Amino acid sequence: MKIIAHRGGMGRAPENSLIAFKQAIEDGADGIELDVMLTKDQEPIVIHLPFYSGTISRLTWAELKNHNPSVMHLDDVLNFFQGSRCTVFLEPKRVSAPLIEKLIAAVRKYKLESRTELISFFSRRRNIGLAHKLAPNLPCNVISLTPFTNWIGRAGVVQASCVFSGWRRYNYYKIFESSIKRRIKQCQEHGIKVGMGIANTAEDIRWLKDLGVDLLVTDNVLLAKEILI
Repeated sequence: MKIIAHRGGMGRAPENSLIAFKQAIEDGADGIELDVMLTKDQEPIVIHLPFYSGTISRLTWAELKNHNPSVMHLDDVLNFFQGSRCTVFLEPKRVSAPLIEKLIAAVRKYKLESRTELISFFSRRRNIGLAHKLAPNLPCNVISLTPFTNWIGRAGVVQASCVFSGWRRYNYYKIFESSIKRRIKQCQEHGIKVGMGIANTAEDIRWLKDLGVDLLVTDNVLLAKEILI
């Protein structure tokens, strides 16, 4: 099972920051998920502001940097990842052709094609379609939040190599364990990997291990590593 650091492992360091990415790597993460948006002047930045993203689109990169010096440009982040072995999971936070174009251009610029994957909610599946057109070999993953949707069907619609589910507290889903196990097995039999998150307690991490998921998404890589070893 591979461990993916959610926003760089926000339980151990500030989310979507170089400090978090470095910490996640030191803790033993196999991959790091991070969020990307575009500024007013079409610069890709690494930040997670789903409910206030309109603010980002109204500010230029220079204005945003002046307002929040901790925000990083995607170029700086990908340049950092050139020196690591982690897989980078890029999540575009809005449906946007320019954003997908910028992401793929940056991945190519830093020669990270072999270690980068796109991840997107099914509701934003147009991003995956755009990515497939521009970079057919780029692995794409779809997020389908609950165990009650057709994972195989959704993966097929967007030609996803992995389905991520459970973006909430796991105790809510444990009563549906048999159904979840069945869906995981079906996906894996069809060559589709399954990732689940976000698991931040020892109980939930052990539960996902027992379920046999391929990727575990967590805010605390160190805890997951200690339990899974």
